[in-house]
Amino acid sequence: MKRNTLIPLGVAALFVATAYFTAGPAVPMDTDRTSSLAQAEQAKQSTKEVKAAYGVDIPFADGISLNLSEPVPFKVTDSNIDTTGKITQFLTVNLKNTGKTDFDANSLSMGTPVVEQDTNASCEQVFPMQKDVLPYPTEMTVKPQSTLTLNWVFTCETKPGNTVTITYNVTDKDQATLSYTTKP
Repeated sequence: MKRNTLIPLGVAALFVATAYFTAGPAVPMDTDRTSSLAQAEQAKQSTKEVKAAYGVDIPFADGISLNLSEPVPFKVTDSNIDTTGKITQFLTVNLKNTGKTDFDANSLSMGTPVVEQDTNASCEQVFPMQKDVLPYPTEMTVKPQSTLTLNWVFTCETKPGNTVTITYNVTDKDQATLSYTTKP
């Protein structure tokens, strides 16, 4: 072989060997839970559980707080919604912005309720068109020092007396998890 061929092959082999033995992902591997890089990455991505209760202000990051009424039994009169064999619950959500900038309430996430004693139970949000349920607002921007009120109606295929748990996220930084017992 000529020297002109050997030099480029040697450089390429050195490049591949260096990349193989020293390079690697700069992010932690999925199974790595112990390295300082993995722990730092997990800390950045994890959400903080906020202490919460129904009927009191629940503080979240950036001056945002939620005040949730405890879910109560609710009668859906909208004939387009079938509630046969389901418990329907209603709660009011007051989202308060005490911060200094506008807050986009579209980032509010109320997780699907989970019935703890009944693994076959499923829950879903419903949108009844009736006088006692405020329609979803068209403007979801909460100005500083103001409050946005939302009504949330959901049904669960479960029995009275079961515990239902719901997780609420306002930002990706923190969340609140609350439970209540269903009533007929």
